[in-house]
Amino acid sequence: MRALERTRYTRLNARYRPAHTWARLLLRGGGVSDLLTDDGTTAGGLLLAMPALWEAVVRRLATEAAAPCGGRPVPSSGATGITVRDDLGSTSTFRPDLLLSLPDPGTDQHTLLPVDAKYKRYDRHGVSAGDIHQLLTYSAGYTPAVARSAVIVHPQPGGYAQRTLQIGSPQRGLGVIHVLGINTHAPPEQAGAWMRAALR
Repeated sequence: MRALERTRYTRLNARYRPAHTWARLLLRGGGVSDLLTDDGTTAGGLLLAMPALWEAVVRRLATEAAAPCGGRPVPSSGATGITVRDDLGSTSTFRPDLLLSLPDPGTDQHTLLPVDAKYKRYDRHGVSAGDIHQLLTYSAGYTPAVARSAVIVHPQPGGYAQRTLQIGSPQRGLGVIHVLGINTHAPPEQAGAWMRAALR
């Protein structure tokens, strides 16, 4: 600890600062409050499992937003699951974070809408090819052939944004992915209003 306290950082040894910060934390038996002290150190890790937390936030937000118009969540496993069976006998499934059943305007029918939460900065860069493939699989499995669609919800601190990705081939349109950026600094009521508008 004495050696750590004597350390002075220069351009030549600055790369050791994050490791020393962790060492101080462990040697002192410190806790989260020590980690949240701003010493100018950056790290690539997270203290919480933010993707899982964001999924829970989006599930609740979308469920509450769909309720006033008669929408409700439905299971995306079992009889309603997308299943992959290979010739070696193994089985895997594709499951969106949320599958909403929404009323079809003017009819007594309901349509399914897959919603996926992505803890990614899609306000700074385009949607990845892997996520596009995943959402196209969901839309092919759950939505009508004439209107294949799915929704990605990502955090967007400082503002709300809505983008639309049109995916097509030379023969036909393959689907539409709505990309919603929810302002994480907004009150839940405002976030719910944005989600309701998008679900319409």
